Amino acid sequence: MARETIGSATSQKNKKWISDETFAAIREKREAKGKDKNRYEELKAEVQRKLRVDTPQQLEGMCVQLEAANSKGNSRQLFQRVKSMTRKFQPRLQGIQSATGENLTEAAQIADRWKRYCDDLYRDEEGKGIEQEYCEQEPSPLRSEVARAIRQTASHKATGPDKVPAELFKAGGETSLDRMNRICAIWETGEWPEEWTFSTFIPLPKKGDLKQCASYRTIALVSHASKILLRIILEKMRVKTETEIADEQRDSDKEGGQDTKS
Repeated sequence: MARETIGSATSQKNKKWISDETFAAIREKREAKGKDKNRYEELKAEVQRKLRVDTPQQLEGMCVQLEAANSKGNSRQLFQRVKSMTRKFQPRLQGIQSATGENLTEAAQIADRWKRYCDDLYRDEEGKGIEQEYCEQEPSPLRSEVARAIRQTASHKATGPDKVPAELFKAGGETSLDRMNRICAIWETGEWPEEWTFSTFIPLPKKGDLKQCASYRTIALVSHASKILLRIILEKMRVKTETEIADEQRDSDKEGGQDTKS
């Protein structure tokens, strides 16, 4: 039902820009290699000529796609096309180095290395031993607050470990709103669902030695359901902060006025 309502994300492969005629010449060139040197050189030159013809046709086709996306006001598709044209080739390494400099190639070893690296990277030593001050508990979120948080959740974003996209919460209407409203009852218990404590880490390469974990920037993909509740918490914090700042500002203005009169 969810797939029928919002569809599913599929990876779009780029259309081949080399013509069938050029592919045939490439195959013939490969067959001639090592057998007929003169024929191989002729086919090599022919392939280069055909590729020089295919390349402008590919660029022209991409420009047509850019113009079509721009005319329709589809900025998302426009920027995706531009990014695919300007993106530099990044070789994909099948290994990483351990903390001691040992090369790791097994999938289990690489995963364990990344786990240990992220544990060290995000370990909070400063927060240990600090006593938390608990203030008066805020009331549970209203149904309207949950609905607003669902509306404000960004679409077309990568899913977390639960693979549930933000579009599903929006397309669910009153049904998904009722479910999220019940889930927000954890406001009373203060117990965060265990499923929301998991995240998918994605390493993005930077400059430097790509066998080093430090040469990557890590991003965490979390559940969109947890993002909805976090948005509610953020909004309550914003309102509370603005109210307290306004009170402090008013008191400061009063004190300033008294000093001026005296």
